[in-house]
Amino acid sequence: MDKERRVVVKIEKPEGQMCYNYTFVVTNMISTPKSVIMFYASRGTRENSIKEWKNGFAFDSMSSSNFIANTNKLQLAMLAYNFNNWFIRLVLSKSIISNRIDTIRLKLIKIAAKIVTGGRIFNI
Repeated sequence: MDKERRVVVKIEKPEGQMCYNYTFVVTNMISTPKSVIMFYASRGTRENSIKEWKNGFAFDSMSSSNFIANTNKLQLAMLAYNFNNWFIRLVLSKSIISNRIDTIRLKLIKIAAKIVTGGRIFNI
């Protein structure tokens, strides 16, 4: 390798657990270890937000070659994103707030049902 790298290790022991959690960061930054960990933690949070926008709200797929149609689709996706944030902050309990849109859809919108009787019952 022609560039120097350094390894920063973050060691945590969550309350109630016997084992430690280790986080390793390999970087070429010349900052303090605490600022390196904070930088990469905030970067990971931003990347997770972008992933949720792409997968949960389809911000990345513009299906038309028409600029106006794509603008309208992006505005609808932004409206859905804002409505979701409002819904999470004002309606949901604290235990479900950290969930992503896919989990919220699964738990609240796609409600499972049990089939008691079917339409194709034959009495023989």
